[in-house]
Amino acid sequence: MPTPTRRSRSRPSTPGRVSGRGAQRVADELRARIGHLYPLHSFLPAQRALATELGVSRDTLQRALRELANEGWTESRRGSGSRVVKVQRIQSSTAKATRVRGQVTLAPFISEAFEQPEVTLDVYTLTSESLDAHIRLQSERIRGGFISPQRITLRMLLPDPSLPLPYPRVKGE
Repeated sequence: MPTPTRRSRSRPSTPGRVSGRGAQRVADELRARIGHLYPLHSFLPAQRALATELGVSRDTLQRALRELANEGWTESRRGSGSRVVKVQRIQSSTAKATRVRGQVTLAPFISEAFEQPEVTLDVYTLTSESLDAHIRLQSERIRGGFISPQRITLRMLLPDPSLPLPYPRVKGE
């Protein structure tokens, strides 16, 4: 009696097929574009065109779009496409080019800087949380091959510790 063989349920490998990390990479790239290339209330390009532009399958793009919708960045309707419903807003006095209908966002400024071969950022901030999020997003764009800066310089300008700052501190510090 012949021995039964197990059939593999995995799909055959297809050239150019991207795993779940591919969907994450695409979602990161789209987040970087939101507020800059895709302003608030604008529609993202058609799925087929966007998948081709990003070099992924339509299925991978759809997974990335679902992630953005779940996070509240976009909303989609069958036949209408995906529309931007949220952009990150950070008050700043940056150039007018980074303004979207009166709102100023840091994302386009950071994104544009990282698209250059030489990136130099001088940052003054009381917290590094928003900067960390932006830098992590750019590192994902680099790992994904969307951008390739040759040199990155980041200089954090910290306040003089002897100056009184307008936020609470623990007594004795």
